[in-house]
Amino acid sequence: MKQRKLRIGFHSAVAILISYLLRKARVQLQTILPILFLMSVFQFFVIQYPLHERFSTILYLALLVPAMIFLLEGVKLGLMPVVEEVSATLVKENRTTPFIGSIFIFGLTIVMFEHYKYLSTILSNSYILLLALTVSLITLYGMLRFLFHMSFRKIIQKLFIIILLLSVIIEFTINDVHLAYSLDSVNIIINPIVYAMLLSFGHGVTRVTLNSVHINRSGFGTITIISLSVLIFTQLYIIVFSTFVSIQEIEPLSSVANTLDFIYSVEINVFMVVAYILYVLFLQFVVIKKPLMHNRDMLIGLIFVIFGTFLLFLGLKNGLAILARDVFFFLPSLISQIDIYTQDITIGYGPLYSKGTGDVIIVLFLYFLGYSATIAEPGLSIIASHTSNVSIGSFKKNLFTHIVAIGVGAGAAMGALKFIYDLNYFTLIIMPLLVIIVLLPRIDRRVLAIGMDYATVAVGPISIILIASLMQGFQIKTDNPTFLGVLALCWMYGYSSVLIFSYFSNRGKYE
Repeated sequence: MKQRKLRIGFHSAVAILISYLLRKARVQLQTILPILFLMSVFQFFVIQYPLHERFSTILYLALLVPAMIFLLEGVKLGLMPVVEEVSATLVKENRTTPFIGSIFIFGLTIVMFEHYKYLSTILSNSYILLLALTVSLITLYGMLRFLFHMSFRKIIQKLFIIILLLSVIIEFTINDVHLAYSLDSVNIIINPIVYAMLLSFGHGVTRVTLNSVHINRSGFGTITIISLSVLIFTQLYIIVFSTFVSIQEIEPLSSVANTLDFIYSVEINVFMVVAYILYVLFLQFVVIKKPLMHNRDMLIGLIFVIFGTFLLFLGLKNGLAILARDVFFFLPSLISQIDIYTQDITIGYGPLYSKGTGDVIIVLFLYFLGYSATIAEPGLSIIASHTSNVSIGSFKKNLFTHIVAIGVGAGAAMGALKFIYDLNYFTLIIMPLLVIIVLLPRIDRRVLAIGMDYATVAVGPISIILIASLMQGFQIKTDNPTFLGVLALCWMYGYSSVLIFSYFSNRGKYE
């Protein structure tokens, strides 16, 4: 029977497109507005100081909505299907050398693209090269895990035990600052595109190696294994070369300039995404030598990814970073006086509240800041969408999003308590580590890798820009890396919140 083409008039097509865009915009507004609303209210009603560069900041913040729409739709429509098809084809055709080579090269670029200039200002080139090699090998191992059906639970159990032991060694043989820095190094992956590609590479392998859909094996777990392995590598490096990594070398980490100039560079991130796309297309057309299944749709999706990345980092660097800088510059004024320099005149500002009231406000603000920033992370949206797709809707899309956000918020609040009461960092970090190690053997393996990946990507570009600004704001007052280690607290409390929820929930509640 001859198929008939469905004809849609121009006005109908425009109406459908507008309806679709409005629906997507509403979804993105629901994720981004809480963090923007919280920071704006805090700036104008709690700190009671006007925002600098108000018009341009609002304009750049508005770019985050279309940025998320283009980025997420592009990832779903173009990037992930292409990467998945490349991975599945290489495995299916038993092209071992191209498969291993492609994964190894991709692992190298994770470090070299995202962190080379940033890390080179802190540690030696030998550290960067060794780190890049380590990430490459771990990325390859993460993919081979799907081929040989290795247990994810056993792997991360060992990794967390090693992290605990190394943390004890650093705490009692070196100091708190080195421990905080080493744990913060879990933040090896920042760009959400890398999350998407790792998931797709893994899912492509499992499509071939598994005869049926296994949601717990659909590419999940590699992101977590890479991040934890990098943390261990950095801890070992600091233990071995602690005499070369002084506190003075670590202090620049608490500077927004050191962090944002490279990590949030619009040019570098767009270049990185374009390079990744060209690399995947090279594998498809030159190595595999086959056309894309849906050429037009996938190419449009890849263009969306590039444009979305451009808008995202433009909005983050010139919008959210400016707002965060103003908010956290004045945050210490809640409990102490800060100096404001205006037209060659120094003005004392603060304290705005009594010590007890100001302390409570800071802790609550950082908790809700961590929670709302997690909800807005593009990486979480990508992994949630992938989870829903591979489970054909049986797994709730945002199941772990709010659970992880609670943990991240708790970690940020613990960072505030550390500053206010000068708490020992080791005490704060050891609690979630022990919870993780105790609960890991008791969690349903069908959701373990998914939940851990949620927690790993929960602290992404939005959270990092806020924490970096937070450290900068308090460094002005304290002249030391006060909030170094807060990122690690957010991660570890995020992991523990996922495991606690999974332990006290039966499988029927998350499907």
